[in-house]
Amino acid sequence: MNSKKFYKVVCRLSSGDLVSRVADYKARIKYVPGKYVFPPYWLGKEHYGPLVFDNLECAIEWARRGCPAGEVWECDVQGEYLSLPPILDVIQLIRGVMWELKTPDKWPPHTVMVRSVKLTELVYSYDE
Repeated sequence: MNSKKFYKVVCRLSSGDLVSRVADYKARIKYVPGKYVFPPYWLGKEHYGPLVFDNLECAIEWARRGCPAGEVWECDVQGEYLSLPPILDVIQLIRGVMWELKTPDKWPPHTVMVRSVKLTELVYSYDE
């Protein structure tokens, strides 16, 4: 068992579904507490997976920056990647296209990419 703690930022849709704060449409992962979830096949085969944080404060800051109904969950992970891949253009990503950004954008601090995520405990939530 991994003693390191990880946190997943999700947005709660009006339907009640939990989804990633950024990846949507063709890149969407629907998170279900207590169940390991994986990225869409086309992303996973290129070694792109769910993003989590290894720092709770950074996860909360990221959640508050973009979700009208944000939640931060402690989570179990499988397959932690040793390094982060290039950032993909979000507009192209939601269309199902992997297009590497050519700007100096950086991953948020304390970001970790993994193969799969299981939400285990809600640790923070808010509604704007």
